[in-house]
Amino acid sequence: MNTDPTGTIGASPDGQPDDLSVIYKGGDKFLDRMRALGNAQHASEEAYQRLQIGTNAKGAYEDAKRNRDEALALRREAEKVLNDAKATAAKIIGYANSIKADAEKIRAAADKALQRHELQLFAAQDRERAALASAQASRQAIAKADAKEREFQTKIDRLREELRAISADWN
Repeated sequence: MNTDPTGTIGASPDGQPDDLSVIYKGGDKFLDRMRALGNAQHASEEAYQRLQIGTNAKGAYEDAKRNRDEALALRREAEKVLNDAKATAAKIIGYANSIKADAEKIRAAADKALQRHELQLFAAQDRERAALASAQASRQAIAKADAKEREFQTKIDRLREELRAISADWN
């Protein structure tokens, strides 16, 4: 007994059979096909999950590769900055050493000039002491000469008086 004499039960509006009609018409092998379909669907889901894991792993690998490339670029940039800084530091150190050498030359010249001036000062001080000693000796000599002159003047004055007295006696 055919319950669908027109064949329209389970047909969709576009004329394709729907799932219920397929199940109804499926017969004995329908359950086997459904199990196979379920197993295939399960295998497909597992494959999709593995694909998703692979896709995630590939994404992580690409992220890691991109991060590594960025890190390498940053490292190259940091090395360039470091090398530039080292070169600049070497120039600064060279300039500082040049200034230090010039300062040492100036200091050596100043030390020589100071020694020369100290020697000149010591010589001038020696000349000053000698001049002071000579002046002191001259003052003493003058004082002695003055004393001798007074002594001689006194003697001359006595001789004149005696000569006057003798002359007065002869007159």
